[in-house]
Amino acid sequence: KREIIHDENMNIQGKWGFDVEGMDRSVRPQDDFFRHANGGWMERTEIPPDEAKWGSFYILNRETDEHVRELFEEKKGARALSDEERKVLAYYESAMDMDRRNALGDKPLAPWREQIDSLSSADDFTTYFAKAAKVGLPAEPWGAHIGQDEKDAENNVLYLFQSGLGMPDREYYLSDSPETVRVREAYRAHIARLFTLAGKSDEEARANVEILMDVETRLAKVSMTKEDTRFPEKTYHKMTLEELREYAPGFSWQSYFDLLDLPVSEGLIVSQPDFLKEAAALFGSLPLTHWKTYLEFHLINGAAKALSEPFVEEYFAFYGKTLSGQKELKPLWRRAVASTEGALRDAVGKMFVERHFT
Repeated sequence: KREIIHDENMNIQGKWGFDVEGMDRSVRPQDDFFRHANGGWMERTEIPPDEAKWGSFYILNRETDEHVRELFEEKKGARALSDEERKVLAYYESAMDMDRRNALGDKPLAPWREQIDSLSSADDFTTYFAKAAKVGLPAEPWGAHIGQDEKDAENNVLYLFQSGLGMPDREYYLSDSPETVRVREAYRAHIARLFTLAGKSDEEARANVEILMDVETRLAKVSMTKEDTRFPEKTYHKMTLEELREYAPGFSWQSYFDLLDLPVSEGLIVSQPDFLKEAAALFGSLPLTHWKTYLEFHLINGAAKALSEPFVEEYFAFYGKTLSGQKELKPLWRRAVASTEGALRDAVGKMFVERHFT
């Protein structure tokens, strides 16, 4: 429990402790400790309609969003701004400019869709993957990041891991439980609507649904279960580049790493080898047109939140309402704050610290 009060210097004053009023003492702790500790709070607390979950950290996040928004608005009227601050404000204001976003529709994606349409060889795909990765666009069906080597803390290393699915987990593709079937059918409808919004005919959109679901289901079948991903020993497989090329042939790994200027001379970590092997093999077994459909959808889907209102609303209808149970879309200013923080995290953090910390 906290009662926050700020003095004139923005120093926090207040009381801290455990909120006994949030307990439900009618429930014995040995029967349901969570309900015993939190039942009172749960009974009298409603999840706000624009949130999927609620609790102390979500309250804190909302408060912080308000402080960041106030900071951005203050900076708009400042006479002298640093280059970082100008970049932050330009990003925020572009996110807030829904009139321009609506006027543009999906036009900002046109150069990338043209590149996808022109792909005609495996080498072309490798080049596209590298170009897209450099600007943060979804492309290849795996993910990559550089982080601390889990078994050699003195060094950083490249990790490759399974990714590439439009739904959160493999079970949404493979299970026949009522809930996963419900979500899967909603996802199929989402795919069709996004393609239609992006200019495809109804017939083309329906055909693309089948192609995309085929590719993603193949990837889901070789994806590691979420339970297995929690075991560090199952997700640490160190390989040299040559070992990766032998284990997962079918993709130009050398060219891919060279184009991205990724350091792999000391080896890399493959988190899910079976997935990577099958994903690489699919480049030789599936028609290139299927991969082009896959890339086009993930380009549109990945950018939908930054496009015009019809794209934003469609993205929310599936990922917000269907998957998360969120009833309302967050207001534009909160989405703009979140997007700006995501793209320019360090710059926003610096501005926040200068404003709110001594």
